[in-house]
Amino acid sequence: MRKSVFLLLSASALALCGVQGCCSLCHPRPSYPPGGPCPPGAPCPPGGAGLPPLGAVPGGPPPAPVAFPQGPPQVPLPPAAPAPEVSGFGPPSVPEDYGWRPGDSNVRLSPPVGINPTPENNGARLSPPENAAPPAKMPSGPPAAAAAPLSDLPVGIAQFAVVKDKKVASGLRPMLDDGLEWLRRNGYRTVLHLRSPGEDDTADRTQVEKRGMRYLALEVSPTTLTRKTVEEFSRTVNDAAGYPLFVYDRDGALAGALWYLHFRLTERDPDETARVRASGLGLREDREGTHRAMWLALQKLLSE
Repeated sequence: MRKSVFLLLSASALALCGVQGCCSLCHPRPSYPPGGPCPPGAPCPPGGAGLPPLGAVPGGPPPAPVAFPQGPPQVPLPPAAPAPEVSGFGPPSVPEDYGWRPGDSNVRLSPPVGINPTPENNGARLSPPENAAPPAKMPSGPPAAAAAPLSDLPVGIAQFAVVKDKKVASGLRPMLDDGLEWLRRNGYRTVLHLRSPGEDDTADRTQVEKRGMRYLALEVSPTTLTRKTVEEFSRTVNDAAGYPLFVYDRDGALAGALWYLHFRLTERDPDETARVRASGLGLREDREGTHRAMWLALQKLLSE
C-alpha cells in the first residue's frame, strides 16, 4: 500500500516538474535553487529549467528532430488593410481663403531709433532718443540727373578748331550727343553748314533747330565758286550777332577753301599766312578729289 502511494506521488511530481521545468519541484531541497541544474541521476528534463522538447519522455532518450520536406513551415501574414477608395484624380481641394493676406492697414510701427523700458507695460517701447535730429525730408520729385562736366574740346566733332577767340569755330559734321549737344551746352547760337548744291540738309536743320540754335546753309562747289560766295561767307563769320558760330562741312574741302579765301580777300593775309591758317581748318591742296578741285578753283578765282 505504501509503495503504491509513493509511486503515485513520484509520478505526480515528475509530471509537475515537466510542466514547470524546475528541479526544485523534483528535488525540493535547499541546495538546488529553482531553475538551476538538476543533480546527477535526477529524472528532470535535460537542461534543468524550461519545458522538455516536444515528444520527450521523462527519463527517456531525446526525440529525433522533425524533418520538413520543403524547409520550415511558412507562417502566413495577415491580409493588408484595403486602400481607401479615391473618387477621381487631381490635387486636393484648397480652401478659398488660403494664400497671402495683406497686413492690417491700421497698424503703425514707430521707427526703431531707441528702446526705453517702462514699468507701465513691463517691457520696451520704441521712442527717439533725447536730442535726436529730425529726419531729413526727401524731395518729392525724382532725383535730378547730374550734368556731365563740360570738356574743353568736343569729342564728337572731328578737326574742331577755334578761329576767332572762342567766338567762331570750325570742323567736320558733328555727331549728335558729343557734337551738337556740346555746342548747345557751350552756348553756341548759330551753325553754318557748307554743302554741295542740291545736297539734302533736312536732317541737319532739324537737329540744329531742335537744340535751339540757328541753322544757316551755304552752297558751294568747285564749279560754282565765285567772289559773291566768298563775300556771303565772310559776312556770316563776321556777324557778331550770331556769335558764337560754328562752321562745318562733310570732309573739310569746302570749308578749307572758303577760309583761305576769307583770309586772303577779307582779312588781307599774305598767301603763306592764309595757307597755314586754312590748313588747320580743312585745306588740303595736295589731296585728290574735291580738295584738289577746290584748290584749283580758288587759284582761278584769285587770278581773275
